[in-house]
Amino acid sequence: MSGREPELDGRARNVAMRLLARREHSRAELQVKLGRRGFGNALIRLLVKDLESHNFLSDERFAKSLISVRGETGYGPRRIGLELTNRGVAEAVIREAMARIDIDWHQCGADQATKKFGSHPPENFPEWARRARYLERRGFDSQVIRFAIGNFEETLS
Repeated sequence: MSGREPELDGRARNVAMRLLARREHSRAELQVKLGRRGFGNALIRLLVKDLESHNFLSDERFAKSLISVRGETGYGPRRIGLELTNRGVAEAVIREAMARIDIDWHQCGADQATKKFGSHPPENFPEWARRARYLERRGFDSQVIRFAIGNFEETLS
């Protein structure tokens, strides 16, 4: 081991700890950020493994945190799941975190629809479809969308 490796290891650990102090990161996110700062892949793998063993880094904790924050800001499970996948979190971890989180997605979708469009029902099909597309882009499925804005046929009655 050269005299420079321990210094680099300490520097890499400091950078990683500063990143983790700001917010939770997924394993993949942290690896990318450390790589961009010029640290080698072998060092990054060792550091990430060490951070996980000391519970400073956890994909499970990251997933729960992101689901909670995004759910509170009006995003649905599909959009959140896609964001977690894009951040390198495994599907099994996403499913587990989604199952354990205590969010009423129907109420979340209804709240988002009311916040965006008010409490009055859509007056015509194009308006209903616009609301449905908005909720779909936010990550809600058709069941939640129907709960939030109703079936179009029912809104005419």
